Amino acid sequence: MIKALFFGEVPYLTGLRIQEYFFHQICLKQKPNEHYLCMFEHNPPAYTVGIREGIYTEETERKVVGLGAEFHRVKRGGLITFHGPGQLIFNLNNLPLPKNQKSFGVQQVLIQMLKEKFKLENLGRTENAGVWINEQKKIGAIGIQVRNGITSHGLALNCETDLK
Repeated sequence: MIKALFFGEVPYLTGLRIQEYFFHQICLKQKPNEHYLCMFEHNPPAYTVGIREGIYTEETERKVVGLGAEFHRVKRGGLITFHGPGQLIFNLNNLPLPKNQKSFGVQQVLIQMLKEKFKLENLGRTENAGVWINEQKKIGAIGIQVRNGITSHGLALNCETDLK
């Protein structure tokens, strides 16, 4: 059974600490059969870079901070990702897929959900990561970390996100 937990608007680092708490609960086997879907809206806005952080310079970080957003280097897959109000961040603990298919599986689940629940069409993947509408508008970002078979980080769904 998956417990869905919505934490509302939280700063990025608070959301990260919440994920770490549940990760450790599962790892320490205090709650081995429980799975969690942690949902956040990050405020203030933040940008994160994953394990390919080396392609982002300190200049990139200064520009982001100069725009009023936080900048964090984290241990997840994916490139630079925006996190902000109007965007739900899902932590997908124990998605039942092999490790090398988790990112693709998350994309497929998101595409299917958007088609079925929101009747969106022309959804798919491009050479760029994430889920796109008409290959031009990014609606979902994906960057996961798998440790001890447990996922953290996850996906971001742009609901009413002002990307200006």
